[in-house]
Amino acid sequence: ENSVAIIVQARNKSTRLPGKVMKDLGGKPLLLFLIERLKRTKTVDDIIIATTEDDSDDSLVNLAKDSGVIFVRGSVNNVLSRFVLASKKTKANILIRITGDSPLMDPFLIDNAVNLFSLNNYDYICNTNPPTYPDGLDIEVFSREALMMCNKYASTSFEKEHVTPWMRQSRLIS
Repeated sequence: ENSVAIIVQARNKSTRLPGKVMKDLGGKPLLLFLIERLKRTKTVDDIIIATTEDDSDDSLVNLAKDSGVIFVRGSVNNVLSRFVLASKKTKANILIRITGDSPLMDPFLIDNAVNLFSLNNYDYICNTNPPTYPDGLDIEVFSREALMMCNKYASTSFEKEHVTPWMRQSRLIS
């Protein structure tokens, strides 16, 4: 039986727009808006906020607690290691990568991606290569095993910061 978790990577110290995930969107923080949309999925068992150990992200942890979602805190720059930490907080064997600055994420697209992934026994799928939907609707789905393999073999800071480049380029995953 498949179990599914969404891992949302989020932090307050964005270089382009600091604090963007906590900016007001219709009377609530952008990240809360996203969490509420993610809770509308039909295939997802857990939602996990993967943020940093930096004090600036305490507000994200408080929001996660108030929203009833799981959170983990880890490395500021090694986002991949935060995903591994998050994977340890769930029994899910199917993981979904969502960025915290995507408040208009479509629950229907997520469910379709999970169903496609499950029916075809894939290790990794995405709607970003080639780009299929507008920015903000990017979805990547991968197996727990693919994440662990990625964590073992990803070696560059780019691969560790962006989580999935190693998966996309790897020939180990078929």
